[in-house]
Amino acid sequence: MLAVVLLAVLCGQQVFGAATASTAATQMPDMHEIMEMCMTETGTSMDDVLSWADGGDASENTKCQMKCVLMKANMMTNSGHFNVENMIASLPAEQHAIARECAMIEQGGDLCDLAYRNQMCMRDKSPDFYADHIKMMATAAPAPSK
Repeated sequence: MLAVVLLAVLCGQQVFGAATASTAATQMPDMHEIMEMCMTETGTSMDDVLSWADGGDASENTKCQMKCVLMKANMMTNSGHFNVENMIASLPAEQHAIARECAMIEQGGDLCDLAYRNQMCMRDKSPDFYADHIKMMATAAPAPSK
């Protein structure tokens, strides 16, 4: 995030049941790459993403960056439904209930706004974790080429 950020972000990242720390760590480079692609596609800067993660306001570009991350990470569909299992895949167990709750937000509106409301829920319910998680995804080094 993811996203998620994301990011997504919440912003974050995704879901497939209980994940270990090593699983989360190995998924970070992919999320970093997705975040980078989505920043480029939406004209969002790293400063925008980090400011949002720390409690700042989200511009329309930042909201669409969240949507981009969630969709590329298969956490949100084109129809605006959240894939909870993908959302929790890289989250520690204590964050799963929050991810599930935030995936149940009222549907409707455009997809950028929907992604934003999901990530706002995640950030509001666990601000310290959210900020750290987004920063970790945003700054993860890409995986070495094989």
